[in-house]
Amino acid sequence: VWFIIGFLISKDGINISKLMGITDGVKQNFLVLFCYAGLVFGDVMSGTLSQVLRSRKKAITIFYIMIILMVITYLNVSNISSTVFYMLIFGLGFSVGFWALFVTNASEQFGTNLRSTAANTIPNFIRGSVPLIGLLFGFLYNDVFDGNLINTYLVLTVIIMSISAIALYFLKETFGKDMDYLER
Repeated sequence: VWFIIGFLISKDGINISKLMGITDGVKQNFLVLFCYAGLVFGDVMSGTLSQVLRSRKKAITIFYIMIILMVITYLNVSNISSTVFYMLIFGLGFSVGFWALFVTNASEQFGTNLRSTAANTIPNFIRGSVPLIGLLFGFLYNDVFDGNLINTYLVLTVIIMSISAIALYFLKETFGKDMDYLER
């Protein structure tokens, strides 16, 4: 979530639009607006999908696939209008719109006595990963891809999504789990 919002939208959204050949003035505030608008709809959809599938892991998996497809599309289109670009930004926001579902699933991994702590701490660990992503970005951008922004972001996406997929694989399904227990 923070990779998409913090890097692909906030940090380099304007630069990416220029690399795509968009000349009709993309505005940073609209990038953030459309991303968060998509995120709101994604949050509603991911929660609904989780209920329909009766699985939090399956819903998150579908959204991970959407992230990969959206990032690949976002980084590989060219000669589009700013309107289409904003639609891509909305799609990126939608694809990471599983934050509430993710925090729910993470907190449900713990007993009643630790659930609130987990629900408050886990998002902070994720936010805390942003500087690590920044260091990796700097290394890839400067030392590996010699300033090629698109290749840097494609490889960074592969790394982040690989780590996410491994973590998701080992995550326990919590849909329908009895939440009335204490951690010992």
